[in-house]
Amino acid sequence: MAQWYLVKLELAPTEDFPNGSPARAFLLRLPIKIDGSIDENERSAHPGAAFARRFWQNEPDGTGVIRLNSAGWFIAFPDDGMEFRYHLDNLKIRLGETVALTTPEGKNLPFRVVSLRAD
Repeated sequence: MAQWYLVKLELAPTEDFPNGSPARAFLLRLPIKIDGSIDENERSAHPGAAFARRFWQNEPDGTGVIRLNSAGWFIAFPDDGMEFRYHLDNLKIRLGETVALTTPEGKNLPFRVVSLRAD
């Protein structure tokens, strides 16, 4: 069985943000295996326990869910009755490493794992 963690992701350096941005962040609650991957068996056994919060400067905070489909892991947020998604690419969650998220517009953004706390 995997351990549940609170994971904080902050925008890593990009062309628009050469120093990254702590004002563009996600807080995730996930069951994570020793190898850094998400434990789908544990997540599906407790689907309401896995969640995502999106903190984006000058935009309202968002609360969403983390799911798996045939295309891989994604974070889904309701937006005025419509759902928008961030796809998690090459997902291994380890402190100090980078996770790539693909935005609903198809832009790939790097996020650094700045906090990984057992929950």
